[in-house]
Amino acid sequence: MSMNRVPAGVTAGGVGIGGQFARSSGRRPVSGNLTTMPQNGSFLYPPASFASKGEYVEFWKNASVSDTILTKLVKAREKWRVPQVKAARDRLVSEWESQKRIRRMAKKDPGFYAVERAARENATGPEKRFPPLSGELARPIAVAHQIWSKTHLVPGMTQQDVRDVTVAVPGDPNVTVEEIVTDWRTDEWAGFALGSSAS
Repeated sequence: MSMNRVPAGVTAGGVGIGGQFARSSGRRPVSGNLTTMPQNGSFLYPPASFASKGEYVEFWKNASVSDTILTKLVKAREKWRVPQVKAARDRLVSEWESQKRIRRMAKKDPGFYAVERAARENATGPEKRFPPLSGELARPIAVAHQIWSKTHLVPGMTQQDVRDVTVAVPGDPNVTVEEIVTDWRTDEWAGFALGSSAS
């Protein structure tokens, strides 16, 4: 005699059939359908592949990017940026202090030396080289990074094939993907928020 073991509480046609050793006459309850991802993919979970470069670029330019993703991107940039700015300022101080005349100045006029050192410790140059990511720029930078880093989704395509694709940024509708990822150095930090790395 065969027994189908069915979990307690399961019903078939409104009649309880569940229980550790309940008979089910060989019938099992209908299995539920799991929610599946949309066929067209999402910004963090794109389709497994694309048929062409055009289809690929079109997907990224039109994919919806949530505020949550953009917030994570801004935070990832800031986490990367702050040490970069500090290291650049530290280099300015170190290079300045390594000069013999500066060491002599420190002995002759400690007050002037302290003011000059503080100016280098707070220099704006490093801040300009590594600016924070504004909310207005977060979406185009996210899009450019995904276009650049996911080229493996199109058979035979490389980053060189998408380098001249343009992404509109505030004030300039024709910035190329390569310019964005190079200027913002997205390969170094965006993957932490977008779960991607350059291929």
